[in-house]
Amino acid sequence: MLLAAVCSMTVLVSCTSNDDPVTNNAIRSIADLKGKTVGVEIGSIYDEELSKQNDFNVRRYADTKKGFEALVNGEIDAWKDDEIAISRSEMKRSGIEIGFLDDKSFDIGFAFRKDSQPLVDQFNAFLAEARQSGLYQEIYNRWINADDPEKVEMPEIQQIGTGEILPVGINTIIAPMAFYVGTEWRGFEVELIRRFASAINRPASISLYTMAEIPTALQSGEIDLWSGELFITPERQERYLFSDPYFTCHPAWFVRSAK
Repeated sequence: MLLAAVCSMTVLVSCTSNDDPVTNNAIRSIADLKGKTVGVEIGSIYDEELSKQNDFNVRRYADTKKGFEALVNGEIDAWKDDEIAISRSEMKRSGIEIGFLDDKSFDIGFAFRKDSQPLVDQFNAFLAEARQSGLYQEIYNRWINADDPEKVEMPEIQQIGTGEILPVGINTIIAPMAFYVGTEWRGFEVELIRRFASAINRPASISLYTMAEIPTALQSGEIDLWSGELFITPERQERYLFSDPYFTCHPAWFVRSAK
């Protein structure tokens, strides 16, 4: 299945010999985290999950970038996030790897207000057509399969722009999903959003929010679409409408490389 393909793309750095004292202290399972410090994004599904356990300390950060920096600097022992939260090229540059993946996986979709069913239906129709025509696969290959997504050029997308502006909120800056190069938004989710906006004749206006700010922005009508690698969970479906899944991934535990 295409959506699950990304889960097999993640390359885990194998452990070295048992004679290596660094490897003996490496984090390869939940048991290895006992007594250590784990970082999560404030308000994320992982924040909710880890707040219920007592085996390790939890530190909360405003976003993935700050948590990733804390991991690199040795302030925390692990960072829990989506398996694609940090690009392979960035992990390699920074000496970070995925220690292990959770067994479970989650579907990812865009979130909408409860009164936005017509807009949800429009996106689902666009996504179905994109899959059938091969456009989805093209976008997927461009960003998800790229060795270094930050070097990928954003394709030119025709914007007719005569309809009402489509205000979009993004709460996570992550390559390959949604990120900046200079002042330009790029990435897998960004291209999906811009192509969808073009298909319904509404120019997209993308703004960055924190995880704490964006639910209010959506519910108040400040934005119509919430993008940010949102796992579709029963709890969230009680509060928001979700599009059909456009991606599936595993939760991952990022650690400093044993090497």
